[in-house]
Amino acid sequence: MIGCYTGDMLISAVPPVAIPILCGVVHIRLPVDSDFKEFKVIATHEAGETITELAVAEIQVETDPDSSKLQTEDDTKEPEKQLSMVIPMKWASVKFEGETFIKIRGYMDGVQLKLGSLKVSFAAPSVPHLTVDSH
Repeated sequence: MIGCYTGDMLISAVPPVAIPILCGVVHIRLPVDSDFKEFKVIATHEAGETITELAVAEIQVETDPDSSKLQTEDDTKEPEKQLSMVIPMKWASVKFEGETFIKIRGYMDGVQLKLGSLKVSFAAPSVPHLTVDSH
């Protein structure tokens, strides 16, 4: 199964289903003058009461003393600058027992940011309707 999903992934099968490899890309944009030391992104998968950590990306930040000059005070004359982070994630053998969510959470110096989720749903594979000709 190959595809690009922005909020929903429909699997044409009856659960449980194991996906051998699942990849994702997390895009994060913050004001360029955001002040933080550590940024962590965690992807989780919930199955009932069980929460499984699928992937973790930790980013250590070094502050540039000149970074305050990147954002101008008068944003009407120049475009607002942003810090853009693109974090690829890949995990293997994810088993889905039923409808669920893969949730992406960011932690900026420990403060949680909800970065989105992917809803995983199932549809039973369709069976072609066969007609029998009696002639």
